[in-house]
Amino acid sequence: MPHTITLSNSGAVVPTTGAPDYGGGATDFALLCLALGTIDAALPGATAVPVYAADTGAANAYAITYSPAPTVAAGSRFLFKALHTNTGASTLAVNGAATVPITDSVNAALIGGEILAGQLCLVVYDGTQYQLIGSYNTAAIAAAIQNSSYEYAADTGAVNAYAVALTPSPAALVAGLSFQFKVKTLNTGASTLTVNSLATKAITKNGATALSGGELVAGAIVLVTYDGTQFQLI
Repeated sequence: MPHTITLSNSGAVVPTTGAPDYGGGATDFALLCLALGTIDAALPGATAVPVYAADTGAANAYAITYSPAPTVAAGSRFLFKALHTNTGASTLAVNGAATVPITDSVNAALIGGEILAGQLCLVVYDGTQYQLIGSYNTAAIAAAIQNSSYEYAADTGAVNAYAVALTPSPAALVAGLSFQFKVKTLNTGASTLTVNSLATKAITKNGATALSGGELVAGAIVLVTYDGTQFQLI
């Protein structure tokens, strides 16, 4: 005989058998719904909203419909079962409203693979977009680590005044920051390096010794580490 749980705030009945799987099984899904309903009910001024719907949209353009239709406001949470795997930046439309971007857990646009077909996705509206909770594209992160894309850039500066743009941009120059860059031009003397829009710092060798010329060869890939004062050429 099927078992159900009735949500306290909306009166909705959630099955514990035959419900979409959420890792630990259908019972965990129902308990998650119950928890969401309890949280909604506890919030000051909160209104009862449905907590689950199945996606009926297309790849990268997800669409869900609730009954009754919810009022979407900052803090609104929605749980849905994805119909398609995303392959890039994605959007979500709730009850036919305008499509809104979905971002990952660090508020960046999706790049593909964060949402899988059949996956239960929890999103929270922040007033501008839906943030996908707990989303990290592990394959993309692994590839980025493997090809060193986080710690490599090509020099775009001038002779003795090197410049690189790392992605993502570091917030500050911190001792220990290390990366490789491809030299654009041969240095002819003391040289500096500018990373993104941060302060320009000297490049040194053998500790704090200024470059004298010829250490940075055009086309060469070099490794530098910031020591808190300057970039040491390794």
